[in-house]
Amino acid sequence: ENDGKKIEGLIGLSTIDKTPLNSMILSHLVRNGDFSLAEKFEKEVGVEIPKDEKRTLKDIYLAMEGLDKNDFSLAYKWVALNRLNLAKIESKLELKFVQLEIIALLKEKENSIYRALDLARSRLPPIYESFKNKQTKRDICRI
Repeated sequence: ENDGKKIEGLIGLSTIDKTPLNSMILSHLVRNGDFSLAEKFEKEVGVEIPKDEKRTLKDIYLAMEGLDKNDFSLAYKWVALNRLNLAKIESKLELKFVQLEIIALLKEKENSIYRALDLARSRLPPIYESFKNKQTKRDICRI
């Protein structure tokens, strides 16, 4: 342990503010779903992620976990909660989720084409209406 402090002193690490680095490490842990490790790290280094940011990172992680299992429910829930912000930047995220779900349905064997068509009929019209960009609207029509 003493050797570690000597080395830190030699290369100037003891005078560097480690808070930004610790915050990045903490964000990385939460984004990767290491929630218990992130909690321990928070306590150990005395750095916290704001609760709303932590909740957002956790929600995104859980949605991505669901997508890995072809469960789009949490992804759609997240989009619904963030629809206004996504609309401001004309995000195509919801459209991409629908495309992924259609592809996942088409890979299934039984009635996949009918289920994919039903999904497209129910999900695409509201997305189409939400966009002002004509090129994006054309892209939606091509699906």
